[in-house]
Amino acid sequence: MQKLTESMRESMNILVEYLVQDGDNLTAALGLNLFSDADDRLSEYESIYAHDKTWMAIERKYVKIAQRLEKGIKKAHITLDEEDADEIDAVWYDGSDAYESVEEAIEELPQVYNNQIRVIIDIMAKYK
Repeated sequence: MQKLTESMRESMNILVEYLVQDGDNLTAALGLNLFSDADDRLSEYESIYAHDKTWMAIERKYVKIAQRLEKGIKKAHITLDEEDADEIDAVWYDGSDAYESVEEAIEELPQVYNNQIRVIIDIMAKYK
């Protein structure tokens, strides 16, 4: 039983692996939803999003922000410390494309994006 428990713990550690780590370049944060959703837009593969004016306004707004931040991130050459990595991991959201309705995405994703923007801006400001 103990071996099974240890094996399960090891498996769980693999599943809970950090998305960014101490020593990573800030470019590792380009996997955040803000950036991945800007590259792979919900409106491009779900017509229900493309036909919703509110969603399209949200998407346009955050795509522009993501593009500007991405340029800054690539120019910054910032190496993350443990605190930075923890802050990024705390705002990483698994499931941007898992919403049951456009309304749910409209309600939830702007806050996800805003949290991610805040963390990226704070980290970039810390190293200026």
